[in-house]
Amino acid sequence: MATDPSPKTLAEQFFRACTLILGGVGALWLAFCLLEKIWIWLLIAGTVAVLLCAGVWAYRRWWGQRF
Repeated sequence: MATDPSPKTLAEQFFRACTLILGGVGALWLAFCLLEKIWIWLLIAGTVAVLLCAGVWAYRRWWGQRF
């Protein structure tokens, strides 16, 4: 692993920090745009999963005791 022996100047560190912040903001913007398009489907899938788990729990709780 090679290390850079020369220290970075304050301007270089500032530019790197600004670039990283800009990249993070861009990634968050892209994630929110994607979530905006599919949030209703995620909500439906979550509701179906919760209802399915509740149904399995109820079946095991009530009808499972009869045997």
